[in-house]
This record gives sequence, structure tokens and C-alpha cells, in this order.
Amino acid sequence: MRAYPNASGRDVKSTHNPYNLNVRLIREELMQVCDTLAQKLNQFKRGIAFVIPTRGWSVLDVEGGELYEPGSNKLFVERLKQQLGRNVAIEELGTDINDPRFAELAVKLYLELSG
Repeated sequence: MRAYPNASGRDVKSTHNPYNLNVRLIREELMQVCDTLAQKLNQFKRGIAFVIPTRGWSVLDVEGGELYEPGSNKLFVERLKQQLGRNVAIEELGTDINDPRFAELAVKLYLELSG
């Protein structure tokens, strides 16, 4: 793995190849993403669900992963919960996003909400 300094002074991790960079957002950026996501989700008129994998949002965001930062993830989730309207159901699952149980729950909720 090579680290590339970017304009804001943080390291950008290269984990795949020279053409694929994986970046952990700084907290300010993550909160901006959270605000935008909440704004978009709140626009839905009928009920929707948002599934949160509490043990990692990517293969690099699991414990021991290069981009693992549970404190930032927790802040993101807390802020998202504060901003979402009652039309958005939040489901938290104690897995990472690549766990088959996460996919099973996402499909189950999709089928329930779309049926």
C-alpha cells in the first residue's frame, strides 16, 4: 500500500491498484454526505427503509481494515437518525455490509415495501 498526500493534508490509501484509490472521508465531509442523504431520503412520500451495517460500510471499513474508523461511523448514524423523518425506517444490523445477512435483510425490506 502506498499513501498519497492530497491537498487537504490527509493520506489517500491505494489498496487495489494504481487506478483505484480508497479514501476515508474526514468527519466534516462525512457529515455533509449525511446531510445530503437525509435530505434526499426525506423527500420520499411513502415509507422507505435504510439499513445500517454497524460493523463496517465496506471491506476496508471493518475492524482491522485500512479505513476502519468506528467513531466517525457512529457520528454519521447518530446525525442521520436525528435528521430523518418518520417516513424512513432505520434498520441496524450487527454485521458489515458484505455479510450475507445484510443482503438478506435488504432484500426482505425491499420486498415488503415494494409489494
